Amino acid sequence: MRYIISLVVFGCLLVSCLGEQQKKFPVKTTGERPVWTLNPSDSIRSDTVDLGRIRQGEIIRKEFYLHNASDKPLLILSASANCGCTAVDFTREPIKPGENGDFSFEFDSKGFIGYQLKQIKLRTTLSSAPYILVVTGEVESNE
Repeated sequence: MRYIISLVVFGCLLVSCLGEQQKKFPVKTTGERPVWTLNPSDSIRSDTVDLGRIRQGEIIRKEFYLHNASDKPLLILSASANCGCTAVDFTREPIKPGENGDFSFEFDSKGFIGYQLKQIKLRTTLSSAPYILVVTGEVESNE
């Protein structure tokens, strides 16, 4: 008898756990597509993107155009974020002088709360020093 009751209780717990659905948020693409100008003569090689207030669990996608302000073709050698919560995508083709190329990142706020500061390092053929994109935002709890 104890075995049957234990089995029924276990089965009910299992069904209730499987039936509970986690909140899912669609990926939000924020605002217009700004242009980030890359110029080898810039003494400051960084820019900041403020994502504002984000609900915990949201995935925010930000898209840019990278503008080549030099007189040489620009090739992105690598782009890396300092956190696994931020994924980066960029054009693999050379960007001709005066033209734009695609660049984007996604920030997944799952598991984060409070002020966030992430960095994306972009290494290019224009400079030995990386361009740094600083991403900030405030992740608010769903509770």
